[in-house]
Amino acid sequence: MEGLARVYSAYTLRPDTSHPKTQPSAETRSFDHQLGWVTKPNFSAKIKGWNATVNTLPEGIRSNGKSPLRSTSRPILAVGDSFTFGDKVEDQQTWPAFLESQLALRAINAGVSGYGLDQSVLRARQLVDSIKPSLVILSLIDDDIERMSYSIFLGRSKPYVSYEHGIVKYHTDHLIDPISNLNSPRMHRFALYRLGEKLFQQVFNPRMATLSPNFRSEDQPLIACKLLQGLGSELSQRQIKFITLIQYASDLENTHRSLKQCLDQEELEVIDTYDALSALKHADPIAFAQLYSGHMTAQGNEFVAKIVSEHLKSRIQSLWHKP
Repeated sequence: MEGLARVYSAYTLRPDTSHPKTQPSAETRSFDHQLGWVTKPNFSAKIKGWNATVNTLPEGIRSNGKSPLRSTSRPILAVGDSFTFGDKVEDQQTWPAFLESQLALRAINAGVSGYGLDQSVLRARQLVDSIKPSLVILSLIDDDIERMSYSIFLGRSKPYVSYEHGIVKYHTDHLIDPISNLNSPRMHRFALYRLGEKLFQQVFNPRMATLSPNFRSEDQPLIACKLLQGLGSELSQRQIKFITLIQYASDLENTHRSLKQCLDQEELEVIDTYDALSALKHADPIAFAQLYSGHMTAQGNEFVAKIVSEHLKSRIQSLWHKP
């Protein structure tokens, strides 16, 4: 069984084969007992298939491509998935990096590739004590909401949420480090299950990369809203502003209406990029196409950062002050 676990680890600790050349190398990720995985701290490498180099700082924060901006103001903390981390672009070409330049205020890029909304919420909670931000921006795309219910993604165990009797509950007891637990019975069972699942994927559905949902899909917007509401309430008690940034893949599939309605009802601040992206797509399809290459290109990230900075500029004085 230990040999099976080693085969599993050698297989799964590579970039996920169902998403060729779009995921960062597994070497950039390390196990986290609360989040499943985080980006390795103090890491530097050119990612194969990206034509881009990733440099990280302590706590797995991605570099913005230059020395940290000197500012007496408390920083912006950005959390989210690969659209925040900046898959396939250089450090200085992520939307948090562009936002920092546009506002002349430090922006911390704590995005992690492959995250679900549940992990992004936990990531914000994990970092607020050390970062001490004035504002947290949580970016999400449609896939992040679906990922909330998965206990395994990209070959690694992750936290997931369940929804019963109106209560959202986090589950983390199943999280396991595939490196340090190679000889444990728990890892052997996990390896056997995952190898069987991988075989099923390759035979029947090569692009499938997750387990089945743990709650009904129609509950997803409500659960997402409850998670964001909970985070917003916690941050408000600590006098930290909170904004949900809704981003979109190139198909502009607008499935966030129910979520946005719930956030509006809860009076949570939202920046929705749909209208600006849709307007550009209709006015200049060529320019719109240049915003995407699977993930967002440098032009796409700069476009998003401009939407965010324009939203914030009128409120600079009220949002940022000396600690």
